[in-house]
Formats: sequence, C-alpha cells, structure tokens
Amino acid sequence: HHQQHGYTNSPSLPASCPPLTMENLVTALSYLSGSSLNSSNSHFSSSNDSTHSGKVKEAEFALLSWEQEDPNMYAHHLLSTFFSMEEEYAMAVRLGALLSLKASVVRSWKDRGRGRAGARKMMTSEMKEYVRKCILSIVTNGGADVMMGEGEMKMTEKKWRFVQYLLEDKTLQKSASSLLSKIGRLDLPLSFHELIPTLVQYATTRTLPDRFPKLTEEERKEQLTMTLNYNASDALEMILSELCSKRLLVDKKYIAKISHESVGILVGEGWMMAMSYIGAYITASSTEV
Repeated sequence: HHQQHGYTNSPSLPASCPPLTMENLVTALSYLSGSSLNSSNSHFSSSNDSTHSGKVKEAEFALLSWEQEDPNMYAHHLLSTFFSMEEEYAMAVRLGALLSLKASVVRSWKDRGRGRAGARKMMTSEMKEYVRKCILSIVTNGGADVMMGEGEMKMTEKKWRFVQYLLEDKTLQKSASSLLSKIGRLDLPLSFHELIPTLVQYATTRTLPDRFPKLTEEERKEQLTMTLNYNASDALEMILSELCSKRLLVDKKYIAKISHESVGILVGEGWMMAMSYIGAYITASSTEV
C-alpha cells in the first residue's frame, strides 16, 4: 500500500476491476492492512489468485483504478469507510482509509499535468472542501461535526462513544494530522484560511465543543479538554513544519503573519494552562499529605 505514494505514471491495471462499493473498498483495505475482515460476497473472494500476496496485489490495483477513474467518488467512499460505525471494521481499516486518502491527495489535489493529454483526473473544489471539513473535524472534535447531521440537536450514545474513540486513538489522530499538514502545504496561503485559527482555538480551549453531550464528571471533562488541546497542538506543529520548509516569498510572508497573530495566544494560553495544571497537582498532593 505504501508503494502508492511513489506512483507518477498510470500503472497497467487489470482488464477487469471490481466496481467501487463500500464492501469492495473495505475488503481491499483489509487485505492491505493485514486484518482478517473478509466478505464472501466481495469480488476479491472470487479472484483466480487465492494467495495472500495475490490478494494484496489485486487490492492495490483496485485502489489505484478507483482513484484514477473517479477521485471524487473514491475520496467520498474512503471517508464514508472511516466514519462508518460498523464495529467489525478494524482500526487498521480506518487507518488504511486515511493513508489511501493521503496518497490520493498527493496525486489528485493539484493538477500538475499542465494540459498534457492523458493527465489524471483531479478532485473537484467541492470534494476538496468536504475533505478539508472532515479531516479538520477528526483532529479538533473527533469527527463530531461530520457525525451530527443537519438539525440533529442531540448526539446518540453510540455516536458519542465513536467520537471519543476517534479523539483518543493516537494512531488515527497522528495519521489525520499528517494528512491535514499535507493539505495545508498544498492549500496555504491561497485557500483553507480557517485552518490555522481553528487549530489555535482548539489548542487553547478550556471548554468542550457544544456538540458534545453535557458531562457531569469534572475529571472526564478535563481529560477530554486536554485531549483536544493535544490533538490540535500536534496537528499545528506538523502543519507549521510543512509550511516552514516552503521557500517562496509568499509562503515566508504567510509564516510571519501567522506567527504575529498566533504565537502570543499559544504561549499565553499554554502558560496559563500549565500553571493551572501545576496548581491542581500541588493542591491534590497537599491534600493527600
């Protein structure tokens, strides 16, 4: 699967490729991740090559074929797989969906074909906006913005458990932050202007998002708030690292601008939070004594 990142030309694809469905996508991601999920109704179960390596190769070709045929539908299915609350979906399948989406973003976000015949299809501006919204939501609020439908006022218990799972799974959060940093590198400073301010807001917040259920346990509220702070700070660090490696003057000016606007907030709020946590620790220690 990781070899996808190195493709620059279209590989020779099998004459017959399975249709892009949620079932076929999940099966392909399962083979690539090494998880045991499989479906007797999937195209891959009827392949002539029944060896594991044969299944993996076929799955790789299928992912590339789906992306080349329609990068928008492919990205949509990957995100649908990630946000599906099906409990049999292993964490590795969700991780595979994020990694596959990152590889697709690298290839299909910006058109580098310069009008050449046969240049690959690109994601539409609408799909890119949806991808931005989803990945930023994963990092800042565990996907709550995506999980809650329009007009839905109260989060169900099942959705709340899933949001907490996404918030606290460090592997998925690292992968989402890495994807967000790649999008930030491709977009900023010309678009996705809300990225840095949103992350700064969540990195320094002391309250939970309104979409979250009202929690009564103060310890749990504090724990989740610290998780929000950490996830946003981690993503911010990755994005700034990507941006600082850019060399154009417009990029350097943008770095100077966000430094002027955000560093003071981050340092000030970070210092206050650190002092608050130290004070709470000292109080708890003195109480125990």
